[in-house]
Amino acid sequence: MKYIGIEEHYQPPFLGGVRMEWAQKTERPEMMDMDLMIKNVFPRLSSPVEKFRLPEMDAIGMDVQILSSGSPSVQAIDDPVRAVEAARESNDFIAQAVKEHPDRFYGFAALPLADPDAAAEELRRCVRELGFKGAMVQGHQYFRYLDDQIFDPVWEAAQELKVPLSLHVLDTLPQGMRMFDGMYELCGPIWSWNIEAATHVMRLILSGTFDRFPEVQFIAGHMGEGLPYYMGRMDEGYETGMAHLTKPLKKHRPSEYFRSNIYITTSGKYQPPAMRCAIEAIGADRILFATDYPFVSLEDAFACLNACNLPDEELELICHKNAERLFRL
Repeated sequence: MKYIGIEEHYQPPFLGGVRMEWAQKTERPEMMDMDLMIKNVFPRLSSPVEKFRLPEMDAIGMDVQILSSGSPSVQAIDDPVRAVEAARESNDFIAQAVKEHPDRFYGFAALPLADPDAAAEELRRCVRELGFKGAMVQGHQYFRYLDDQIFDPVWEAAQELKVPLSLHVLDTLPQGMRMFDGMYELCGPIWSWNIEAATHVMRLILSGTFDRFPEVQFIAGHMGEGLPYYMGRMDEGYETGMAHLTKPLKKHRPSEYFRSNIYITTSGKYQPPAMRCAIEAIGADRILFATDYPFVSLEDAFACLNACNLPDEELELICHKNAERLFRL
C-alpha cells in the first residue's frame, strides 16, 4: 500500500517562539504536556528531515508527506508586515526540504492572513514558483474567519490555481473562552480545538462561501472535527429553524457540501467506529490519510488506520488515490 500523509507539520525554529507568544495571548495554561513536547515533538517539528522524519517514515512505510507549518504558525501574528515576512520564511523552509527530497515531500503554504492581498500573492508564489499543493490555515485570524469577505482574495487565488485550502486547529482567544471558565481541562485537543475548527467549517457552509467559490476544495482535519457524526442534526437544524436567517444554500442542505467541496483527514488518534461513520456519511472518496506528525507519532497513526480493517478498495482511496487525484500528483 502507498501512504500519502497530508497533515504533517514542519516549520523553522523561530515559529516556536511565535507559539509561546500565542500561549501568552490566550491567557490559559499550555494545553500540551511540555515535557513530552520538548523531548519528542519540537525536535521533530524543526530538525532537518534526515534526522527524525525520513528514518521514521521509512521504518513505518510512509511514502510521502505534504508538509505544513504547525499551529498557530503565522495566524498568531496580526502585524501585516511581520506576518508576510514570517510566512515567506516558513514557506521557503519547507520548499528547501521539498527540493532536497522531491520524491518524499510536497508543501502546503502558510498564509499571512493579517494581509489578505499579500496572502493571496504568497499562495500564488508558493504554487507557481515552489510547486506547493495548496495552503494550510491554522484557524481564525484573531477572530476573523475565512467566511469574512475580507479573505475573498485568498479564495479567488485558490480557485484560480485549482488548489485546496486546508484547516488546522487553533486555540480561541480569551473573549471566546467563557464557556471554559473554571474548566481548562476542556481546552486543547480534548475538546476546544475541535469545537473551534468545526464551527469554522460550519461558518463557511452557512455563509455561502462554497456557493461563491464552488470550485475550491476545502480540507477539515481530525476526522472532520466530528462533523460527519452530526450531519443529520445539522440538516434538520438548518431546514426547520435556521434557513430563514441566511440566503438559501444552492445545495439546499449543509451536509451536501461534504460531498462536493469538503474533504476530511484521518489525523489524530481515533477509534474504528469514527472511520466507519465518516465513510458512511461522506464516502471513502472524500477522506485523506494524515497523521498530524509530530504531534502524533507515525506508529500511533498507522495503528489507528490498521485497526479499522478496511477493505482494500476503501483503503487505497484513503491512503493515496484521493490525494493523488486532489493534488494532481
